[in-house]
Amino acid sequence: AAGPAFEGVNISCGSRAVDGAIVQVRVGEDGDLDWQTIGNEPPVGLTGSGLLTLIAELQRVGVIQESGRFDPTIPQFAHRFDRDGAGVMRFLLAGPGQVAAGSNPLYLSQKDVRELQKSKGAVRAASEILIKQLGLGPAQLQRVVLTGSFGGQVDIDAVLQIGMIPPVRRDAIQTVANGAGFGAALFLTEEGFALGERLAAHARQVELDQDAEFNSLYIRSMDLCGDCGRSW
Repeated sequence: AAGPAFEGVNISCGSRAVDGAIVQVRVGEDGDLDWQTIGNEPPVGLTGSGLLTLIAELQRVGVIQESGRFDPTIPQFAHRFDRDGAGVMRFLLAGPGQVAAGSNPLYLSQKDVRELQKSKGAVRAASEILIKQLGLGPAQLQRVVLTGSFGGQVDIDAVLQIGMIPPVRRDAIQTVANGAGFGAALFLTEEGFALGERLAAHARQVELDQDAEFNSLYIRSMDLCGDCGRSW
């Protein structure tokens, strides 16, 4: 479940990384929204990283509860809520006059939040199982590398706030834009290839679906919280 939401798939206003795609959102206490878009163009959609920061920001100001449910009662944000044709609650991200010419208003729906929770839960549950099998706690990890087209540009504070990864030290997290490509390039040298062989010899594959705790961890990890009640 980890991929689709982070790539904008199954998100009502999801977008690829094109000009005008929202990559970051800041939410003011007064109800204002400030977007950062690719090319500084008017908004056309929401990327995976934009979705992550938006949900983290809305959770920070109380518009999204820990359970993922919208709270439309906060006065400064109430005017942004309505329901779509199917009766699903949604939050107005960018309205007419704000979006790019020819684009429809952009909304974050309750279903979009649930899609993010499923993806977040899969990453968190897998991370917890790996850490447990190593006999460690999150604070003991010396480095956590987030990579790929999504991981290399995420907002680290948002990742920690919603609990996408266990509560590791913030200064231990490193983002790398293209870890797979960088790793492949290292193999082009004899020294790098030898390192790869040593790593492969010590690596162990973990079958998540065979772990008795995975399903319960996955469900619990859908909550939008940094520690999700875990006692490490």
